[in-house]
Amino acid sequence: MFAEWLGVGGIGRNASGLRSTQVRILLPSKHPEFRFDVELKIEWRARTGDVEPIVIQKTRSIAEDVLSRHEIVDCQRAQQDLAAELVTRLPLRLGVAAVVRVGSRIDVDPECREEAMQLQGLTRQYRFESLMRNCAKARVDFLKNEVLRNPADAELYILATADGYFGKIPRGEALSQLVADVAWWEPANRWLVVARLVHDYVANLSDGQARELIRAFAAVAEATGDRDFADKIRAEVL
Repeated sequence: MFAEWLGVGGIGRNASGLRSTQVRILLPSKHPEFRFDVELKIEWRARTGDVEPIVIQKTRSIAEDVLSRHEIVDCQRAQQDLAAELVTRLPLRLGVAAVVRVGSRIDVDPECREEAMQLQGLTRQYRFESLMRNCAKARVDFLKNEVLRNPADAELYILATADGYFGKIPRGEALSQLVADVAWWEPANRWLVVARLVHDYVANLSDGQARELIRAFAAVAEATGDRDFADKIRAEVL
């Protein structure tokens, strides 16, 4: 995760003798390309040594962990969750030092917020379209596998569902034709299986062998009385 320091104030002391450090830093949001502008006022005490860098680093780590779970467009909620997390974690004991209080302010660059809102909108649109595609596919599969298996099942479905949730289903001859069409294009249908087998076989032949096979097929078609079909086959080869 990438963070960018914008500034660190000098060490001060308040009336209670606590040391005070102010920092400003950019911290990544749930989408790392968008970052929060964070100001932290850290009040801490130490028995010895220059431990300010450790104090800043540990406090920053808490803020970074919290903010990385939030969308950049939800700045107010991120602020509330960070404040709540700091309350539960303080005082933060760091050996010879302890962080007693932390004040925070979170802001977002307006241009960054606008870009994030556009991305969020596109994401929602993509999810909606994906949901619609899945729903449409589920309805088609249901109609094909359960309703349109035969005219009797289709008629029973029409009687049972007057609201037409899965769309309008035709009646009479149109229904019979629809059932026949669905069965005709079923992948397991014999004619499709045969077509695949022939296609795979011809694909492995040389160009000359394929032409000879088609000519032989045309001769068989002509011999069985289908001269028009034979002529169409020869036209494709020639």
